Formats: sequence, C-alpha cells, structure tokens
Amino acid sequence: MANVPRMDRCESLLRDMVMVDTRQPEGREAILVDYIEDVFSPFDVKTERIDHGSGRSSLIIRIPGVTNSGGVGFFGHLDTVAFGDETAWTYPPLSATVVDGVMYGRGTADMKGGNVAMIEAALCLLESGTIPPKPVLLGFTADEEHGGMGIRSLLESEWVRAIEAGVFCEPTNERIGIAEKGALWMAVYFSGVQAHGSNPDIAVNALDAAIKFYRAFVQGFDSTQYDPWLGHASVSLTQLHGGFMTNVIPGEAFLELDIRLLPGQMTEHCINLAQKVAERLQRNEPRLQVDVKVMIKCDANATPEDDDFVVLAQQVSESLGAESTLRGLSYRTDAGRLVPVLGIPFVIWGPGDDNAAHQIDEKIEIASICRMAERYLLLAKTFGA
Repeated sequence: MANVPRMDRCESLLRDMVMVDTRQPEGREAILVDYIEDVFSPFDVKTERIDHGSGRSSLIIRIPGVTNSGGVGFFGHLDTVAFGDETAWTYPPLSATVVDGVMYGRGTADMKGGNVAMIEAALCLLESGTIPPKPVLLGFTADEEHGGMGIRSLLESEWVRAIEAGVFCEPTNERIGIAEKGALWMAVYFSGVQAHGSNPDIAVNALDAAIKFYRAFVQGFDSTQYDPWLGHASVSLTQLHGGFMTNVIPGEAFLELDIRLLPGQMTEHCINLAQKVAERLQRNEPRLQVDVKVMIKCDANATPEDDDFVVLAQQVSESLGAESTLRGLSYRTDAGRLVPVLGIPFVIWGPGDDNAAHQIDEKIEIASICRMAERYLLLAKTFGA
C-alpha cells in the first residue's frame, strides 16, 4: 500500500488536537507537545523539547536526510485565540464537530489543521522508509498569537539555525504566500489631571490627549506606499479607554494601536514616530505624562517570486494538479521572528481559509489538510535533490 496522506488519520489527529484547549493567554501547549511526541514515538526521529514553564512548551522533530546538513523546516503554532462569545457558536468550540467533511472548532484553521498536515506528511515519509535528500524539521511553537516565546526559543536550536528554507503552515487557501505584512502593536498611556466636568480649565484631559496622539500619529505615518502583494500599510485604533463618569474630566486614559507594515517599513521608525508625538504633547502640556509601550513588533518579510524555493513549491503544486499562483498575506506569522534572523527563503502555505481564522464557527475542510500533507510530503522528498 502506497504511503500517501490518509483522510481518516488527518481527521483523527485534528479532532484530538482541537479538543485540547490551548487558548491564549494560558496556552497550555505542553499537552499537545506530549501528544505529538507520542505520535512519533514508534519512529527513529530526534526530538528537542523546550519547556517554557506554566504548562507551555515547544517542540522540534528532526528527520535525518541523505545529506545530514541544512534541510527544510515546517513550522506551526499550537496556541489559539480565545473563543469569543461561546453562545454564538453553532457547535461548541472544543467539540471538533464534523459536518459534510468540514470540522468546526477553535484552532481548526489557525492552525491545528496546518500542524496536522505537517504531522501527516512526516508520518507518510517515515512509514515509507524514504530518506529525504536533506533533513526535514518540524517546529511546533507556543505563544505565536502573543509574544512569540516559542519561535524565539527555537532560534537557539542548532537544528533550526542550520535549515536553508522554511514553510510556515498557516491557512492560505492552499495558495503559496511569499510575503507578509509586519506587525507593531503599541499601548500608549496618558496621565493628566482629573477635575470636575464644570471646571475644565484646571484639568488635563487624558482622553483628549489620547485622541490628539492618535490623530498626530496617523498624520505622520506613511500610508502612501504600496506593495503589489500586500497592498497598503495601515494603522488601526483598536482600544481607547478613559473616564468613569459623565461629570468627571478623566485624568487617565490609554489606547492601543495595531500597525501593519510593508517590506522596507521598519517597526523602529514607527516607534520613533510615536515617541516624537508623545514628546510634543508633553512639551505643549508639561502636566501631561505619555508612556509608549511596545507590545509586539515584527518587520515585514518577503521572498522574491523567482527564488528557487518558491519555484520548487510551485513545481510541487503543479505536479499534483494544484494551483501554483502566488499571494501575499496581511497577517503576521512566526516567519516574522525567524526569517530575518536566519536570512532564508520562506513560503507561507497551508490548508484552510485564512478568513476563517479567529472567527466564530472557525472551520476547515479535512480534505484540504490531506491535500497540503501531500504537497509537504513531495516537497520534503525533493528539497535538495
């Protein structure tokens, strides 16, 4: 019997993984790391487990190649975002309910489906006894949805630092992504002077300062640049809080910004802009304190469309009768933390619809996982040949 990806096993693996609650902020990815280690226990593979404490872990699995240097890495994160309003879900978010070949549940698309495609491809490779031309690495990370402790810890591994290319198995509708926007999340805190609503002359309105900060930042931000894969950069005001009564001028306020950047737009430039806006506000009102905090920063990344690794991914797709068109991704991935350090080509390429990520009734077609497992398997067999 040919060692090809199996729908029944993909469904079983995905059900097991979705039913494990790995929501942020707790994560609890160690449970899934235990599970994945057990799946690969019958095989002669090398593993490196990184424990982060508080039930959080990341895992590296390495399959040796004919040439035991370099290789290709496949990466997926084990954490998910929160459920949101559970009463709005058609099926409970941890039930892994399957209807007409589609599984519903938190993390199905983002990205336990991608993890299963990685696992299934590796199992098929190992069961066939095929030795790939170069090592194949599977990296399962904690905390991608927040601070990225998992991928940062993987960078300390000699195995990871040796790879020559990377596949980030996030949902892309099975299309090959070659560019991703950078992400900068900032929280800005404003401390003014609280006063009675009838006496604004003695107050320093912190909420008013927050609005002025946002407007000045947007005015100074370069949103005119355009990338053919990614579109325009953006600034989104995602939180704004201040005040507690109608007749009290607020002395405290804060806001949060989600900034998405293009290749060439550096996060440090945006941080400097925020600091300059804060300093200007404080010069104009010495009683005002503005504190800028960086929550997350990842610069944008892109692989040239004529790069050999991109061409190989396209050839793999075409040989299996699949679409080989390229695309850009507006969201960020662990690639933003790994690729700039290693300087390797990468693709973001995985099963499922990226529009389903983080949604109520998140879902994935199980056949999509199986199709991507087949492509990963062929890529592993041909990389470095």
